[in-house]
Amino acid sequence: MRDMGAADRKLHRVGHTLVCVVGAVVLSLLSLGLFVGNAGEHSISVASDEVIYVRVTQGILHDGSWFPLRHGNSLSFEKPPLKLWLNAVAPLVFGESNLSYRLLDALLGCLAVALTVALAFRIFGSFVAACSVGLLTLGMPEWMISHHSFRTVVLDGLLTVLTLGIAWFSWREIEEGGDRTEQASRLLTIGVLSSLGVLTKSVAGFVPLGCAA
Repeated sequence: MRDMGAADRKLHRVGHTLVCVVGAVVLSLLSLGLFVGNAGEHSISVASDEVIYVRVTQGILHDGSWFPLRHGNSLSFEKPPLKLWLNAVAPLVFGESNLSYRLLDALLGCLAVALTVALAFRIFGSFVAACSVGLLTLGMPEWMISHHSFRTVVLDGLLTVLTLGIAWFSWREIEEGGDRTEQASRLLTIGVLSSLGVLTKSVAGFVPLGCAA
């Protein structure tokens, strides 16, 4: 009977792991398809913020204007440089296209979904609940179809990912505690992520830190 009980528990763990792996793969592929699929087919609207960030990125690519940034013939100091620098990587590697300009934000969308699922699993302890939260986030208009979604060239995607990172380490600090070295490491990581948020979208980068505090 003991052997049967151990075998049943082992089978249950294997089955649970298999469900988790399959669920994670399906959700990852769904996220990739929704964020990256057809991302390069619609044009960049001249009436949106997207065109501003694309033109600043083109200044980096064409003129080498990494700092100070340039928007056309004018210097651009309206936004911090971090996300705009990162925007230039994909066009440098793959050549300029609507898709290459939007690729970073699309991949950030996939990462945001993964972090959301991981954080939900950490909080609820249920993979089904975590995947349900992930599916709900994929249905959010702000993530999918708005002018500041993960399918456009904007600053909000990176700030969202950094915010989720802050939430992850904040929850770990609340849940785990630990010795001073572990606490200091987590708090330092939160500080670094918040600093990167400031380098992404100025004062808005302080908001996640304020929420965590």
